Amino acid sequence: MTTPSPSLALRPTQIAAFSLEILSADPNAWAQELDTKLAQAPQMLRAAGLVLSLDKYPEHLPRPDLASLIELLRARALQTLGIRGLRADEQDSAQALGLLALSPAPASPRPENNVAPTLPRPSLVIDQPVRSGQQIYAQGCDLILTATVNVGAEVVADGHIHVYAALRGRALAGVGGDEQARIYCRQLEAELVAVAGRYLIAETLQEHPLAGHAAQIQLHGDQLHIVAL
Repeated sequence: MTTPSPSLALRPTQIAAFSLEILSADPNAWAQELDTKLAQAPQMLRAAGLVLSLDKYPEHLPRPDLASLIELLRARALQTLGIRGLRADEQDSAQALGLLALSPAPASPRPENNVAPTLPRPSLVIDQPVRSGQQIYAQGCDLILTATVNVGAEVVADGHIHVYAALRGRALAGVGGDEQARIYCRQLEAELVAVAGRYLIAETLQEHPLAGHAAQIQLHGDQLHIVAL
């Protein structure tokens, strides 16, 4: 008897805590495989959140019903941070479901004899507090916030995140795979921080000596490090 092909594939540390690759359009198979994955690591998956990915979705299959998948995820208390690989005609429906449309996963760089000079990265500047339940995504740029990121809020950037106030919600930098991205804040009280998919949750952050103080979060190897500003 042949083993059926998977309908979902869970990959760690891709563009957020975990990238959930959608490989079929069968909701029944999704439900079964989600329950299997949850049985293996329920606390980790629920704490980290998921980024949905259509990057490897087979072209010959009908497009998946994202609303059904989101319903399955929410019924299992799994948090969805965004989605990659959308077609242009899927953007509106994804937005209606509360999904951030994220940049594609970066391709491996090809060596060049003539390297062009690096241009300054643009920034998205937000001057208002980010409220609970609000999401802000700085696509292709850094994110600069001059007011508090409140509990239950989420700020996401392909580049760096600068919070010139208290960071109390979730902050995910380098979500396009940039391992050089950093998170800076005046007051570290976050629920979750992540850089290029590696993350720390509130329980760990609250016990850190820099909790409540000015700090920066950066990636060294596969580990996030918190250091004083």
